[in-house]
Amino acid sequence: MKITFNPATLLTRIKAIGAANYVGLVAKGQALMVLGGNAHCRVRAMWSCAVDADGSAWVTAGPLVAALTASKGDEATIAVGPEKLAYRCGHVELDLPVSVSSEDWTQLPPSNVADPFVVVSGEALRAAISIVDTIPAKHTNDWMCGIGIKWDGNGLSLVATDGKRIAEACLLPSGEMKGEFDVATTPKYLCPVPNMTGDVALRVNGSWLFIEHYDSDISAAVRLLERPMPGKVSEKLRESEKADSAQKVNLDSFRTAAALIARNCVDDDVVKLETGDGEGQLSVATSVFQQILPIEGEFALERKVGLTAGYLHKALSTMPDCETVDIIVADTKSPLAIMASGDGITATVVIAQRYIDGN
Repeated sequence: MKITFNPATLLTRIKAIGAANYVGLVAKGQALMVLGGNAHCRVRAMWSCAVDADGSAWVTAGPLVAALTASKGDEATIAVGPEKLAYRCGHVELDLPVSVSSEDWTQLPPSNVADPFVVVSGEALRAAISIVDTIPAKHTNDWMCGIGIKWDGNGLSLVATDGKRIAEACLLPSGEMKGEFDVATTPKYLCPVPNMTGDVALRVNGSWLFIEHYDSDISAAVRLLERPMPGKVSEKLRESEKADSAQKVNLDSFRTAAALIARNCVDDDVVKLETGDGEGQLSVATSVFQQILPIEGEFALERKVGLTAGYLHKALSTMPDCETVDIIVADTKSPLAIMASGDGITATVVIAQRYIDGN
């Protein structure tokens, strides 16, 4: 098998699919397929180039990427033999041993036109994943290690929880849609999404979530968890949204205060959210750091609210850009909810309150 191609094009494809250890090259007809991933996440990119015969090879990604990066010409060749791949471009020459994939995932799993699907903005989907991916996956329960992805015919929601926090991001479709689905997967399996802009289709078939990029030749299949997120997670979010005591707070000032405290405290330190001197304020007092910081907005809490410094900072740092966020707290036993809408996303993060003496 011999392939003639532009080295910059192959380099772009390998980076786009996120190939870390090994990359697969599959030639068929007049097309070259570049494969990356593992048994849980399979990513594929295709494009047309000169191929003299069908064939395939798996090689170590690092040396090939280095050779492609060093190549200055517009034309390179790859010749694949039984045991070796030979790359040539001008003065750049590289010989790599050919590996055989231990997993049968050179092709994406099968799908059909009857699969439920929805088309959304890739940028909005990427932002939504970053919001819910702040929740750590340290639990043995499947539904506490993953991201729930639900399409109900009206909107797409992503939700995650670790038992102390709940994060949800909702976005509207940007194109065609069909049916409904309610599934869950592991955040790290969604690696293709950061490389996709423009419209992206999410489609479910059996135990796989398909991600298809409409503006390029990149597609992926992500393995689903056996059990979706439980309904009680979304129910807890709905309960928080129904609370009457919503406070509108300037997001920039809230972020700035939380970030300053996070830089000078450990994640588990307790910060106090309260009303003081006619305005909102965020305060912390540890053995090494004491600070009271103002927060702009319509603020009138009847009591102090205790929160974890690390949780609050991470929640605010991933919120979509907007002028104000809603802070909702019903009572001293209920968690605090932070809601924001912007960039086509509605985000909600619910954080359990921490005990404060005299609260």
